[in-house]
Amino acid sequence: MKTSYAASLALTIAALGLSMAHAGETGIAAKAQQTLTQEMGATAKDMTVAVDGNGVATLQGWAQEPKDVNQARYLVSRVEGVKTAHSSGVRTWSSTDKY
Repeated sequence: MKTSYAASLALTIAALGLSMAHAGETGIAAKAQQTLTQEMGATAKDMTVAVDGNGVATLQGWAQEPKDVNQARYLVSRVEGVKTAHSSGVRTWSSTDKY
């Protein structure tokens, strides 16, 4: 019985640790998204940020121009808890009729 209790306790502690780590990632992503909105306004309305457990932020969505993507990546990289930011998931709108 004691072994079973110890195993259950260990699993519970591990699950809590994973849950708390996920909450931290969510908090960092929320702060990064808030930073984009505050600094870029409507320009960032179609971009989202996800942050993994290693502090790697990934931007996705749409931007008007490449300079907006660069600015968003820079702003997100400056958020506490973000170690690096990638924007390969952000696409830019095309205003030409050429295909």
